[in-house]
Amino acid sequence: MHIVFVHRGMFPERVGGTYTYLYDLGSRLAAKGHEIDVIASTREPDPGPPYEVEGMKVHRYSFRKIHPVYSTLQHLSRSRRIYECIASRRPVDILSVNDSQLGLRAAQSPLGRAACQVPTFHASAALEYRLNTAWQSDAESSPFKRAVSRLVAPAYEHWQHRFEARLLGISQGILVLSEFTKSIIEELFPSIDPDRVRIIPGGVDNERFRPAGDRAAVRRKLGLDEGAITLITVRNLSPRMGLENLVDAMASVVASDAARDIDIRLLICGDGLLRGALADRIGMLGLEGRVSRQGRGSSEDLV
Repeated sequence: MHIVFVHRGMFPERVGGTYTYLYDLGSRLAAKGHEIDVIASTREPDPGPPYEVEGMKVHRYSFRKIHPVYSTLQHLSRSRRIYECIASRRPVDILSVNDSQLGLRAAQSPLGRAACQVPTFHASAALEYRLNTAWQSDAESSPFKRAVSRLVAPAYEHWQHRFEARLLGISQGILVLSEFTKSIIEELFPSIDPDRVRIIPGGVDNERFRPAGDRAAVRRKLGLDEGAITLITVRNLSPRMGLENLVDAMASVVASDAARDIDIRLLICGDGLLRGALADRIGMLGLEGRVSRQGRGSSEDLV
């Protein structure tokens, strides 16, 4: 089959869960003999010609992050232009849009409608925008900028929600990776028939991710206390992740009777907007010895 993926970026230029997921999925489908094209944006001024990686052909377009509306319009028009070039050379069997703000116009085009459209819904862009914007507004020191942000945010959130609703509405099927994400669709898009939503969890490379033979040696290498119970979260430090709740929960755990004789630690790996706020919260709760932050680690350290 000829499959076209549309997403915000491409691993390893962009690092994160959905980028890694798409990279692994596309490369494994290519290894099974499918023709895979990936359309992705880049911050580089010259995206260069299409290139091949792991059996996939990657088509990049440059985009400038100036204003959310302008950025969205760039994504919509440029991803459609590349998709039409790909589809005009060979019919597309499956169009998999991984971000409605990038691929809606491609999906609505005549060549897009000729393909079987099965978007993967990772999260609601409108909901993420609401949570991130609310946090940024609260953190804004300028009263004027804070007021403007709160004034325009509902309109832009509604605009994003319409994009998502249109993309899901014209699709033949919708993929999600979890029950939770399916519940988001049911809550935010009640007109979507839930029978069209299929859960296919992300896979795990169990040759790469497997228990170490000597766990104590791994702890020593990573600088982790060998006698502690260590909890870990690896994610973008974004307001929508609820990491402040996790830190607050750790304070409750540490103060509980059950943990009185147990050394429990929390390691937060990642980077993002909440970096400073989390450090302040950890200090405020007196958790410096229990909760530590480690920036965005290497792929090898993650394993």
